[in-house]
Order: sequence, then structure tokens, then C-alpha cells
Amino acid sequence: MPQSPLFALATHEDLLKHDTREIRPGFESYECPARIAHVLHFLKTETPSLWQQLAIVTPKPASYEEIALVHAPVQIEHVVRMQEFGLGEVGDSVSASPFIFDAARLAAGCVVETSKSVINGKNQGAFCLVRPPGHHATPYTSEGLCVFNNLAIASKVLLKAKLVGKIAIIDFDTHYGDGIASIFYEDPRVLYMSLHEMLFSQGERGLTEESGAGAGEGYNICFPLPFQSTNACLEGALDLFTQITRQFKPDILLVAAGFDGHYADPVGNLSFTSEGYYRAGTILRDLARNVCQNKVVAALEGGYNLLSLPWCIAAFLQGILGDKYAPVWKE
Repeated sequence: MPQSPLFALATHEDLLKHDTREIRPGFESYECPARIAHVLHFLKTETPSLWQQLAIVTPKPASYEEIALVHAPVQIEHVVRMQEFGLGEVGDSVSASPFIFDAARLAAGCVVETSKSVINGKNQGAFCLVRPPGHHATPYTSEGLCVFNNLAIASKVLLKAKLVGKIAIIDFDTHYGDGIASIFYEDPRVLYMSLHEMLFSQGERGLTEESGAGAGEGYNICFPLPFQSTNACLEGALDLFTQITRQFKPDILLVAAGFDGHYADPVGNLSFTSEGYYRAGTILRDLARNVCQNKVVAALEGGYNLLSLPWCIAAFLQGILGDKYAPVWKE
């Protein structure tokens, strides 16, 4: 009997080289190499049975041509120049380092390659443990800690290669993925659904009225949440997204997996717990099984508390793999 394909954990040690903490201490330092290192250590040492279920893969960087499916050449060259310079502002809340372009290419490449492997049946689902995050990045800007839009690039690659006809993206980061929304706002091939806190610093972005335009009208779904929303709100939003996705019938489910909705996260204002992220994993597992033959790829977006992030990711993976919720500590 051939062995069933394993669930992939895609990451790369070179993602840790991009480090701005010593160059410019401040808000940007939340997005640090320890986000990856701590999660890997936690999964290996605290959840060994979970670790054994994962196929660890180290994909190659995204090509210039793949990145250019989303980002303008002038924006790509800007990031290249900022890497050569080694410091400075790449965009709003995005600081440069001598490895920023290399890390951003790797992050995008992880999502691109694992999406292909899931579509081709090599892996039965995947989680991309990557940084920098991507869902705020637009064709012409890097912003909100995001350099290149990892999920958007993967989506464009899959669509261009005709590996899929339709893609659903579910985003449970505490912030609205305005980059993903703007890129696919008029594209009916991509259904984008975001639950997020109603963050007034983003102006009028993320309101329910933002539903797409032109041929994409109705394919951008916003579910804003009040501050301190709990696990019940997370599950309620995902239940709604499940109903919509079943009608859409995508070929693959992509997930912008942000864990900054955890009650202890320094940049969020929601009150989710690790058990809430476990439930999110189970809901998305069931959805992928019912609509797209288990084809699901999640990519790390936010999540900046170095104590809670590893356990939130472990709980999410337990859910999406169909394991029991087994907390390491009580919240």
C-alpha cells in the first residue's frame, strides 16, 4: 500500500537572517526571527507527536517573474535596493535589513511551492511557517510589517498555470488583509473572506460594504469584530465563511493564519485563545475535506507574543490534522 502524503510544514532557516531589531528598535521589532525559531523549538520539544505527523519541507525562493505577477517592477527593485543599503524604511512599518529581499522571496516561495505540492497531491495540506508576513502588501507598497504578498503571489501562480480555476482565501488575522483584498477586488476567481477587529487606524477599510467591484462584486467578504471579541465570534465568522465557500466551490483553500487575535498579543485587541485556534483548524479541515478534497494551505501572517504564538500554532495544527486538543498549559 502506498503511504498517504503527509501534511507539510514549510519553512527555511534563512528566514531568520532578516532581523531589524538592532537597526531600528520599535514596533517593527515584533516581527523578529524568534517568531520562527520559537515555534519550531516548541513543536519539536513540547508536541512531539504532532511534530512526527509533519513533513518538513524547505522550498526554494519565489522567482522574480512569480513576484511580478502581483508586485510592480518598481516595487520589487525598491526592496532590492533597500537590502543593498541594509537599513531604512521600505514602507509604512516595514524596516530594511541586509536580508529583507532574500527573506521575502523565501516566504513567498514557501507558499508558492507548497500550494503546488498540495494541488499535485504530494502533500495533504500544508502550513507555511514564514516571515515576513504578506497580507497588507500591495502591488506598489510594502506596509504593515509585510514586504511581498505571499498568498496573493501563490494565487496568481496557480491561476496563471491553470492548476486551479477558483481559489478561496480565509483570513483570521486580527487586521484586515487590505493588500489581498485590493489585489483581487475585481477578480471573481478569488473569493476573499476576512474576519478582523474593527481597527479605526485603518480608516474605513474592512467594513461590510467592501464587497468587491466589477466582475468581483460579492467576492470580498468583510466580517469586522468589536474589540475583545471571543472564540465564539471567531467560530461564528468561520461558520459563515464555510457556508459561502461551499457555494463558491474552490479548487483550493488558502488561509491567512494570523494569531495576533490572541488575548495576550501586543498588537491585537481581540480575546481569542489557543482553543479558539484549535476550533478554527477543525472548521477549516472539515471545509477543505468537503469542498476541495483536503487541499488547504495556511500561511503565517501576524502573531507577535513569543510565548503564546507557538502554542496557538500547535493548537491550530492539532485542529487541522484532526487531533484532539491537548493544551500544554491552561489559559
